[in-house]
Amino acid sequence: MKRTKKKQRNLNHNHKINPKLNKSKLKTKVIVGLLIFISCNVKKITTADIGYVKMNTWQWDKGFKIGEGDFVSFDSGSLIFTLKHDTIYYKNYPKAIIKKIIQKNNELIISSIDGKNSGVYINIEEFTR
Repeated sequence: MKRTKKKQRNLNHNHKINPKLNKSKLKTKVIVGLLIFISCNVKKITTADIGYVKMNTWQWDKGFKIGEGDFVSFDSGSLIFTLKHDTIYYKNYPKAIIKKIIQKNNELIISSIDGKNSGVYINIEEFTR
């Protein structure tokens, strides 16, 4: 089928890219790309990290407190503090989520369950060595 010149002009005109639309698409692609990059670089809490947390005693440093005292220990048989996956329980109630473990600084960074508060605990055994 032959296209007339008028139809060809209309087809060409419809395929022209609107500069404003092009910038909008570019911004969207950049934002999506950044979100993917950031989500891929967020370090997940590993089983080894959880083991490190369980085998140490932690002293409150600043911010949100998990319980009433300044120390947290996950000794087996403890009825006060328990750790399941990345959630810290105080007297069988979920109180905090582990956000980050920085072993080189002996820090345990937590967040309240609702995510409104954060706190820092120090591995007192390693910190004092």
